[in-house]
Amino acid sequence: MNCFLCGSNKNIEVHHIDCNHSNNEPHNRVDLCRSCHVAIHKHYGRLDIIEIRKLKKLGTIKYLR
Repeated sequence: MNCFLCGSNKNIEVHHIDCNHSNNEPHNRVDLCRSCHVAIHKHYGRLDIIEIRKLKKLGTIKYLR
């Protein structure tokens, strides 16, 4: 399992895209490393899947910082 944004395989956590932890539908979950997960919540609050995919195309979470 790798981080959806940076590709790391360390400290993987599940991010709920709609921030509803009881919504465990596959389309609402994305695997993120701890660093990317914290960055998303700290810098952006809620990011929807379209925004996450755009960030992934950039190739790195560094664009969040």
